Amino acid sequence: MYCKKCGFENDDSSKFCKNCGEALNIHSSFKKYNSTTQKDNSNDSSKNILIICLTLIIISLLIAGAVLYTSNNNADQNNVPSSNDVKSSPAPENTDNNEAKNTEVTSAQYPLKIVSGSFRTDSPLPSKTYITVYVGSEHAGENVKIRVFYSNGGTRLNAGNIVPKTVDSSGYFTMRTANELNTYPDHASITLYDGNGNIVDTQEVNMNPIGGTQTF
Repeated sequence: MYCKKCGFENDDSSKFCKNCGEALNIHSSFKKYNSTTQKDNSNDSSKNILIICLTLIIISLLIAGAVLYTSNNNADQNNVPSSNDVKSSPAPENTDNNEAKNTEVTSAQYPLKIVSGSFRTDSPLPSKTYITVYVGSEHAGENVKIRVFYSNGGTRLNAGNIVPKTVDSSGYFTMRTANELNTYPDHASITLYDGNGNIVDTQEVNMNPIGGTQTF
């Protein structure tokens, strides 16, 4: 039993405090004990609240760190240059690999097609007609095929055979009619094939029905 005056703990059977002589009763002892218990509970609650706050702060810091790491990682990935942004260093000149690469790039940038050309029909008739086609010097050495139908007034003048040719170093090749023509053509229908026989270009050209050379 606690003394309500000095707080000294006495035996439960004591009527007076052994320390100060104050009269003792059960009610004062209970109040003392209850007050002490409340203080202890209050201290425990404060400690629990402090622990919870510290735990929440640590969890928040961990989440913030994870978000920051993820954002930086995504930014680094976005900053990686794509293959379209990277410029490769030029390969050494005068090598077989370099020539092969140049051929591939040229073929992609400059597809095979009829760029320009000319016709020549000798005089007097009958005479053969020649066509010279320019496809570009980047196609030098390539194998091509060509067919030309000549006509006059809508009447076809030749058989129009498909003839294989090789582009010279200047980007030209020439083909003549198999037979001499008895009439000057006024129209030519040109079909250009690649080395595999695939049609790559066609042109319809109106001509002056005269001898000599004319361009298109």
